[in-house]
Amino acid sequence: MALGAPARRIIRLVMTETLVATALGLTAGLALSFAIARYARTLLYGIEPTDPVAIALAVAALLGCGLVAVLIPARFATRVDPLAAVRQDS
Repeated sequence: MALGAPARRIIRLVMTETLVATALGLTAGLALSFAIARYARTLLYGIEPTDPVAIALAVAALLGCGLVAVLIPARFATRVDPLAAVRQDS
């Protein structure tokens, strides 16, 4: 913001970086869950480890939590006075 970036651009930058990290984590988690599905089958009752509805709900919940977790600090960061932030860092 000190260099003239608008607030929505800062929010979009932070959200994009976070969503990429979240997507990588979800991809790794899904791959691991499918890899251990055969072993997890004996621990689950009433649901299959590869149930598409359960997987979709889990992915949606994690994405939603990731969005909320980044949106709040990103909005706070856009309200900080750029001059005060630059002075504090030096």
